[in-house]
Amino acid sequence: MKSSSLKKSLLLTTFACALMLGACGEDDATKTAAEETAIPTQEQTAVQTTQESVAAAVEQVATEQAVPVMVTSASSFATASDATNAAVVFSVENPSDMPDKILSAKTTVASSVEFHETAVSEDGVAQMRKIDSIELPAKSPVALSPTGIHVMLLGLAAPLQAGQTFDVALTFEKSPDVVVSVAVQAPQAGEAPAATHDHH
Repeated sequence: MKSSSLKKSLLLTTFACALMLGACGEDDATKTAAEETAIPTQEQTAVQTTQESVAAAVEQVATEQAVPVMVTSASSFATASDATNAAVVFSVENPSDMPDKILSAKTTVASSVEFHETAVSEDGVAQMRKIDSIELPAKSPVALSPTGIHVMLLGLAAPLQAGQTFDVALTFEKSPDVVVSVAVQAPQAGEAPAATHDHH
């Protein structure tokens, strides 16, 4: 009788120990799984924070660089009835800390627009030549002129008349596009030929 009771006690003790070990094993497994899950969560948080910081920095740089240039005193000269070309001049200042360029221009009063500048040939003759863009140094003004760098309108839709105004849209390398209102003036002595030179 005592032997039977002893066996039952041993069995109960063994069963209780087994339950305790099993519970400990489950706790350890749960803790390990939680730790493993927490590690990638922390890494993901760090990566997300870095991405947000980079995005904010890029946006700030883009905002600083995308400062509109200041274009003033845009003008052209009235042309003869048979003229096909005309020059547009203006003053432009790049307020940014970064250099910029005027890459292109377009208008509805001419079929195409180019950038020209005066070039002196080997025999000393001044000629106009096409350039790909107009350089705008950082925080520096640039003054276009009929006998220097200027915007050339090619294939006028109609002669330009004094008192007329028209728009020219300028596209820049970094800065936002700018639409310039050009005032047509009566030709002045010595300036009309340069303003309406033939396309070379």
